[in-house]
Amino acid sequence: MWNVRVPYQNGEMINLDWILKRVTELQNRVDFVKEEILDAAKAYADQEIDEKIAAYQATIDAQIQRLNGDMAALEVSTQNFINTVNARMALQDAKFAEYDDRLANVIYLANAYTDTAIAQNNDYIIEETTKAFGAIRVLNQFTGAYVTIQEMFDYLGNFHLTDAITISTLAQRGKTVTEIVALNASCSDIVINGYNIIV
Repeated sequence: MWNVRVPYQNGEMINLDWILKRVTELQNRVDFVKEEILDAAKAYADQEIDEKIAAYQATIDAQIQRLNGDMAALEVSTQNFINTVNARMALQDAKFAEYDDRLANVIYLANAYTDTAIAQNNDYIIEETTKAFGAIRVLNQFTGAYVTIQEMFDYLGNFHLTDAITISTLAQRGKTVTEIVALNASCSDIVINGYNIIV
């Protein structure tokens, strides 16, 4: 009579051992189901994570592969650009060297032309100055006549050196330099007494 399997609902003869046993069984079933659910969820999550990781890894690998290809192409392109720039710079250096040579030649020719022009101009200036001095007339205050500068020097020289020879007299006598040197007279003798020495 005390072997009651299900307690009454009115609370009579409640068997606590039976309740505890059933609660424990239920707890064990819940724990087992919970573990199965956790294991299944873990397996599912692990599979999903592994698939996602594999997909991400494949995407990353593809991007790395593409990036490596792009880097290699960029490196080739950069090297080609460097080679082109170096070739252009070498060509430019050669052009600059050629221009330097041309400029040096032009400067040399300009300097030579300028030096020649200066020398010719100096000769021209001396020649024209000599002509101009020869053509200049000064007033001889003693005679009142206009004479050349050389004639004025000759005229004034006659006041100081009575036996000096004038240029015009020397020219009239027609002596060569060799003949004058052969006279064996000093310069002072010729200046002071040239009228009597050079005959």
